[in-house]
Formats: sequence, C-alpha cells, structure tokens
Amino acid sequence: MTPRGTVDWSRFDAAWERCVVVDVETTGLDPATDRIIECAVLVVDRGEVRRTHSALVNPGRPLPEVITGITGMVDSDLADAPRADAALPRILDLIGDLPLLGHNVAFDIAFLEAEAHRAGVDLPTGGRPGPRMRDRAVCTAAAARAVIPRSAVGRYRLSTLSEYIEARHRPTHRAVDDALATLELYRVLRRHRRRPDPRWVPTGPSTATP
Repeated sequence: MTPRGTVDWSRFDAAWERCVVVDVETTGLDPATDRIIECAVLVVDRGEVRRTHSALVNPGRPLPEVITGITGMVDSDLADAPRADAALPRILDLIGDLPLLGHNVAFDIAFLEAEAHRAGVDLPTGGRPGPRMRDRAVCTAAAARAVIPRSAVGRYRLSTLSEYIEARHRPTHRAVDDALATLELYRVLRRHRRRPDPRWVPTGPSTATP
C-alpha cells in the first residue's frame, strides 16, 4: 500500500477506467477486536456507478452506544443480518482484482482482511501472483491532503471535504452514502488534476498534472 501521506498518481488516474469504491461501518476502530456491521461496494466504470451492493452484517455482539449515536443503527437492525462469513463472499467477489477506492481506505481494507481471516474466506487475488487488496488501494484522503490546503478544510474528514467541494452526496456514517460521497470527491480531485482549481494551492511537484 502506498505509505500514508503519499499518492501513487498513476494508480489514482488508472482507477477512473474501472474500480470499486468500498466503505465499511464497524463496532469500533480496531480490526483485531471490532467487527464490520455494514459494507457497501460500488462497481464504477469511468466515474459512473454500474453496480451497487450493500450488506448489513451481524457482529455477534451488542452495538456500543457511541456507534448507535454515529450511525443511527441499533441492535435490532442487525439481528437478522448474516454474519461476516456469510456476507463476505459476495462482497469480495465484487471487489475481485479491481483497484479499491476509499476515504482512508486502509481502514476499510484492514477490516475486510481481518473479517476474512476470522471467517476463513479467501481474499480476492490475495495470494501470489495476484496483487493484494492493499496493493490496489486508492485513497481520496491522501489525494486531498496533496492538493487541498489544510487552511481551507481544517481536517481532511470526508464530511469536511464534501462540504468544501459542495458535494451533492454527503456522508452520513452509512456505508452507501459514504461510498457515494467518496466517489464524488474522487471525481472532483481527478478534475482538479486535469484543470487545477485556483482555490487550491499545490503542495508539491506530485500534484502537477502530467
């Protein structure tokens, strides 16, 4: 995976042709002990959504109050949802060997990897010679840090960036909404790469359009 704070612009641009946007909601921040409770996958061709898949996932434990406060989900919403071992195969099948686009996408990938490991589910092209999911990651947070000045947004949260670019889709801490907001941010960042927005001050030579 490209180190935090740097951007593989060739991978970023290549994702335009075809990629999947992923977003997971979880019971907490630690992939080793917390669980996925919702996942969305958008299959995207040239910036347009071709397929949408979302799944609630029963974490097998009560939701922390803070997570209910953030997502609006309660235990009864997940009671009849499949466990991760049943939900993951469809999610991973859609991901396949495509680039994975997300906001702070390392978080989403870490949870997918951890859940797959616990469930004994094979990751898509996770073994050799196929590239691992983390080796196909495209992070909109890293790209935004590279081209949007901190003074304009404060912190590079998806909600803050969506407000700054006046996005039509706004994140809600629900997986589909956040995935759509991420895709819209990606479109704007890519457009900036091609036609720089005068509001944004380049922060280094890597931000220049080849």
